[in-house]
Amino acid sequence: MKILLLNLEFDCGGASWNLMEAIRTCHPGHEVRHAIFKTTYAAPNSDILFKRVEDLLPFCEWADVIHFNNWLWTHKPGNNRLGFYPVNEYGGPSPFESVLQDKSKTIVYHFHGGNHQLNPKYWLDECTRIGVRILKCDPLCPIPGATWLPNVLDLKPAQVCRHQPFGVAIMGNVSDQRRNNYAIQSVLKYLDIPHKFFGEVPRQIALVERRKYPVCIDNLTQGFAGMWTWEALAMGQVPIARLDPAVTVQYQGAPIVQCPNLDWVSFRLRRFQDDPVFWDQWSRAGVAWTEEHNSPAAVAGRYIEFYQKANDDPDNLNH
Repeated sequence: MKILLLNLEFDCGGASWNLMEAIRTCHPGHEVRHAIFKTTYAAPNSDILFKRVEDLLPFCEWADVIHFNNWLWTHKPGNNRLGFYPVNEYGGPSPFESVLQDKSKTIVYHFHGGNHQLNPKYWLDECTRIGVRILKCDPLCPIPGATWLPNVLDLKPAQVCRHQPFGVAIMGNVSDQRRNNYAIQSVLKYLDIPHKFFGEVPRQIALVERRKYPVCIDNLTQGFAGMWTWEALAMGQVPIARLDPAVTVQYQGAPIVQCPNLDWVSFRLRRFQDDPVFWDQWSRAGVAWTEEHNSPAAVAGRYIEFYQKANDDPDNLNH
């Protein structure tokens, strides 16, 4: 298969890059290219930087699979960034229309989070119009017909954190209201536990700095974990999050410390702080789980299977 991963200016372009590298390294029977309109702190890499959609059309003609990451073909690159407006910004057929109508190709649309998931009808209607396979990167969001697949790591498992004096790394800026980070900060200050928030930090720098903290907090509000937690497990860091019961089966027993509220966060942190052997056990369990369930090769293989299943479907529709 020839696979083209298309990205705009969203951080999910970084997860897309990881997928490309994992396919190239672990599944060399397939060809894959990565294109991006604008890099971000979390998505600094690409092998195709484009300024006009028309520049991508030769690559679209080349590809058997065209995988749009959080980017609908009716959106103009560079226009209304992160706006997610349910309109055709071209006012007519987009430059992609000819390749979208080519029934020999598998088209994939991948929801990676954003306001469009609050009311996805426009995006889903477009996917139905063309006959598109739909992915999502969290198993909880109710998007009819979408298949959840985890994002691919670029970290090899069995890299244990450098356990320096006890402290906590927190996903996002302190002002991140989705994660209620102000309240988390208040608790950590009261407990006098060293901590650091990781928001707009270049990813490679963040990965080095995060290893200094044996425990991390993903979020207590969204009901699922994300790339932050998968990276933490691979590094041997102990992640804390609130998980909805609906996601636990799909996470295949991932050793994530379940904390339904801040009282439980405090209880768990005090236990980890007082008992280094206890959090070391959790740390090693995370590395072992990653090796078994969430290695780059294994997750990339799930994407390949997804693409191949789409190719095998004569109607090429998402069911």
